[in-house]
Amino acid sequence: MHPAAYDPLDPVVRQDPYPYYARLRREAPVYQVPGVGLWAISRHEDVLAVLRSPERFSSAAMADAVRRPVDLAPEGDRAGAPGVGAAAIIGSDPPAHTRLRSIVSRVFTPRRIAALELRVRDIARQLLARFIPRGECDLVAEYTVPLPVAVIAELLGIDPERQTDFKRWSDAAMRAVFDSPEPEEAEAIGQSLGEMNSYYDEVIAARRSHPSDDLIGTLLRAESVDGALTADEVKIFTFTLLVAGNVTTTHLIANAVLALLEHPAELEKVQRTPALIQSMVEEALRYDSPVQFLLRTATADIELAGVTIPRGAVVAPLVASANRDERTFPNADRFEVTRNPRDQLAFGHGIHICLGAALARLEARVAFEELLPRIRNPIRTTEDLNWTNVLTLRGPTALRLGFETTEERSACPSRATGILDNETLVRRFIESWSHLDAAELAAYFTEDGTYHNVPVAPVTGRANIEAMIRAVIASWSETRWEIVTLLSAGNVVVAERIDRTRAGERSVELPIVGVFELEEGKIRAWRDYFDLGTYTQAMT
Repeated sequence: MHPAAYDPLDPVVRQDPYPYYARLRREAPVYQVPGVGLWAISRHEDVLAVLRSPERFSSAAMADAVRRPVDLAPEGDRAGAPGVGAAAIIGSDPPAHTRLRSIVSRVFTPRRIAALELRVRDIARQLLARFIPRGECDLVAEYTVPLPVAVIAELLGIDPERQTDFKRWSDAAMRAVFDSPEPEEAEAIGQSLGEMNSYYDEVIAARRSHPSDDLIGTLLRAESVDGALTADEVKIFTFTLLVAGNVTTTHLIANAVLALLEHPAELEKVQRTPALIQSMVEEALRYDSPVQFLLRTATADIELAGVTIPRGAVVAPLVASANRDERTFPNADRFEVTRNPRDQLAFGHGIHICLGAALARLEARVAFEELLPRIRNPIRTTEDLNWTNVLTLRGPTALRLGFETTEERSACPSRATGILDNETLVRRFIESWSHLDAAELAAYFTEDGTYHNVPVAPVTGRANIEAMIRAVIASWSETRWEIVTLLSAGNVVVAERIDRTRAGERSVELPIVGVFELEEGKIRAWRDYFDLGTYTQAMT
């Protein structure tokens, strides 16, 4: 295989690009793809150098790509589209990028992302309930697509009933940005993008009339109050968030499932030890990256790996190839769930590292924590796979599975054999309170564990703890606990949270600090510090 065989437009390459990447890394780490107009960069150190140097490798090529959907939209819809001069965060360079990043990062704070976990878990459970009893599914259509679409729709505060439209619009936008569709397809894509533009005009107008705390409302405040975003920039970022916020996560989860199916010993490890799920997600990002490459523009004649890239050339840092570079990752072509690769570049690097990376990781982790305990012996029920036709992305368009069902509900210590790390265990315990199941909650404690609601007397012993929890929650109709901060040192975890609890017509929002002492995957002692008078006054 000659390096010239690498052509990202070739369906054979798209089916399995990794042998081609390996040849590029060995023989042509900086390679001009014939007839495509791209300079492909394949080694980890060189891809990293490109992503770290926005002054040498501009995002102008991404800006040009982001503008393409406007050219495909019907003429009647172009008037409302963002103007040529409007900046997109993925297609801008400093200082414009610095300004945009500082503003839009407000909508991706760690606290906001962490607070989403319970809702992401609820959505995952609702989706799983529809197909798990059948013992078979198309995992893409029934799980990996609707999960991130529903989450991003809620974040944006837009109608979840339009999820089918969101998916169609997202696919159309990605196809328009990164490919050159034929005229017939281009017309259909243009119609979809026109619909998306009109819909967002309506949503943004509604938010201006009735301000909200969702992400669109937050961005609009940055426009009207701070004067920091233009109206076009608000629309562009909303478009970007809708598209990037669901398509890449869809492919991440589906690619991870494929990797587990192809490596049954690794699947067994994760199912036996749920604490490995987070590491497995990182390894899936490395092993089969949902985003295969990015686009940059050389700002001068630049020498890289002994090759001169001319000024103005479009450069494609192949992040998927970098993630398989054996110089950085030993046994790079093996999928190892314990690897936990910190140097993987699936979310980019430097000033353009993906804003939604934490959200994607959260969604993928929760997706597997809810899926894996419910199934046994999953197999693919169709031999052939069709891959997305978007040039820069990789993921199957369908993934039909058959499996045996289990009684497992989630990857918590009471229902799984693996021992979770301390922070994960505390998060699961806090999340489990929403189930209002005293037996499940008591199972998190050691046999001689202690539960102490300071300043009332502590309760010791798992059976006593279960009885006490059962009495406490007897009148509760609903409870949702939001983690504000979580800190750990050794076997101690401190969790600051807000408890939102309802009992009939009464409700309370109670700030609480919990201190947990852990021992071999169980709670040895839990002490909650809060204002008992506030709780009593609200709930009695």
